[in-house]
Amino acid sequence: MQFEAVSRPLQEILIVGQHVIPRYQRRYAWDELNIEEFWNDLRSNQQGHFLGSMVVCGPRSGEMEIIDGQQRITTALILLSVLRDEYIRLEETALVGGIEPLIKYVDLNGKERFRLENRDSSANDRLVESVLTPEKKRQYPNGQYLDSLEVAARNKFEALIHAQQERTGDSVSVLNEMRDSLVKAEAVYVWADSRRDAFGVFETLNDRGQSLTVVDLVKNTILSRLAERADRGDDKMWAKAIDLVEQSELDNIDLNQFLYYHWNSIAQNGAVAGEPVEEKKIRRSVEEFLEGGTCSEESAKFFLEEFLRSAYIFEALGKTLTTGGAAEPWKELSEGVGWHQQKFDKIAWALYGVLVSGAAQPFMLLLALMRKYLEKDGWMKSADLIAFLQEIKNYQFRWSIAGKGSTSTHRRLYRKAATMVYLAENAGDLRAAMQEFQIGASKKGATDHQFKAGLGKLVYSNSRRKDVHKIRYILREIETNKSVRTLDFSKLQTIEHIEPQANKSENTPRNSWVFKLGNLMLLPGEVNSTLPNGFADKAPILAKYTGAHDNVLLQAVSDGAWGNELAGKRQEAIEDYACVIWPKAKEID
Repeated sequence: MQFEAVSRPLQEILIVGQHVIPRYQRRYAWDELNIEEFWNDLRSNQQGHFLGSMVVCGPRSGEMEIIDGQQRITTALILLSVLRDEYIRLEETALVGGIEPLIKYVDLNGKERFRLENRDSSANDRLVESVLTPEKKRQYPNGQYLDSLEVAARNKFEALIHAQQERTGDSVSVLNEMRDSLVKAEAVYVWADSRRDAFGVFETLNDRGQSLTVVDLVKNTILSRLAERADRGDDKMWAKAIDLVEQSELDNIDLNQFLYYHWNSIAQNGAVAGEPVEEKKIRRSVEEFLEGGTCSEESAKFFLEEFLRSAYIFEALGKTLTTGGAAEPWKELSEGVGWHQQKFDKIAWALYGVLVSGAAQPFMLLLALMRKYLEKDGWMKSADLIAFLQEIKNYQFRWSIAGKGSTSTHRRLYRKAATMVYLAENAGDLRAAMQEFQIGASKKGATDHQFKAGLGKLVYSNSRRKDVHKIRYILREIETNKSVRTLDFSKLQTIEHIEPQANKSENTPRNSWVFKLGNLMLLPGEVNSTLPNGFADKAPILAKYTGAHDNVLLQAVSDGAWGNELAGKRQEAIEDYACVIWPKAKEID
């Protein structure tokens, strides 16, 4: 390992040449509180504020890739740019000339370059166009990216400078003092000749784990095994995967959790596994996986490719949830198997039945199944996939409605099935994986009594909307499982309180029935919005949308009367029917 560590003032660091932020690094994240703390630290330590460590790699005379310290150097360049713009405003030409070389320089080819460049083009545009470029030369004077944190940092520094100038009455002195404090600020500047060595130094400096997440550690492990490519393709793949996860509609799953579910969807050593790899042990597990192969670099490439595939699937799962089970999110991923609307309608709706439960543990099995199914020229048939998804849906929906939490047995069930799917090479292997899942589900799944008790706790009102998606899903499944449908689900269907919720206190026990399943039904949006409040008045309209199976409500609309007792009977009927729609897995000999 070749590296050099030396304490350097910011001025020396900047004039080394150009520092580059690779695509895989996270976007600029400092908020106003971070900016204000940085400002106060500089003002109180004018003889040399300590910036911490900065780890870079690359040829000493060329571009330096930043491994650690990108947030601080970006903030420093933003402040330098604000100081320059203030000098320009005050027409202090000489002072502008003194600070400008720290922001940009002219290379040997006579090309003007900024001292800091981000390989992510959108991130670079945010910084260059809105901050580093002098205000009068910007295409958009106020900055093109008004909502970006880079612009927010610029605006905060401007406000702090102007406030200090108003207090002192000496505009130039305020700028000079802050400039001097900033360029004198020191950092431990660590240079390594290779990315792998730089990652090693970075982790050593952060060995207390205070700033490194599991994802950070795995990123370092993977990218350090890969030879640097001229097109930076590996960096782009990692950055793309991170963006897909961070921008996913599944905002209850963070990056570390996604990595957990992805890694546990894979059979790392080529064998079926029952025990999930704990989050804190994933980094070591990844290292063992890389070292266990014939070629560490090939294994790292494989990891990166599978990680990205899972990220695309994760994004599609999020869109499937937020669109209410639409098939369209899978269109771009269906190239290997061919796009057929009707086929993916069924797949997406089965997936939605799992996702609407709100559970996270199924992700390891869903990722394994969808990766396998979407393989180019793959062997898995859509009917087999849907059958497996139906088993997962029935087990997980019952489990979640019953209020059962994640247990070690529950996690092992998903882990084992996921690794069996991962290793499957034909339809027989897939059936074996599904059968193994069914065996576990039959032993550990929620009983009908537990499922019904959970259904009885579901409520929906204007102020209690937590269960709204589950309730709409249940009512829709009941409707679509009938032989004759009365509703068109290509159009918006809304939840109607048969006994109106208006003027009913939710805190009064005698009103609790008003907000439960027995008093809820689906109606077209345009019908719901024009319904009269009284049951007798709206009964003829409700009759048009009441299915033949809904005996309690049919009798009520015929009689023109509705109340607590009838809603209770209808609740029981819905619970009984739900046990038919979502049956517990049968025991297999």
